[in-house]
Amino acid sequence: MEEFVYLRPVFKSILAASILVMLIVLRQKKELINEFSL
Repeated sequence: MEEFVYLRPVFKSILAASILVMLIVLRQKKELINEFSL
């Protein structure tokens, strides 16, 4: 159980980081689409 309790915050931080990366990638894709449409 101790290992699971220790891994929990690490898993949450990895999940948050992956969500941030996805948001940044989506924003960059939108900017690229806008540039090409112009």
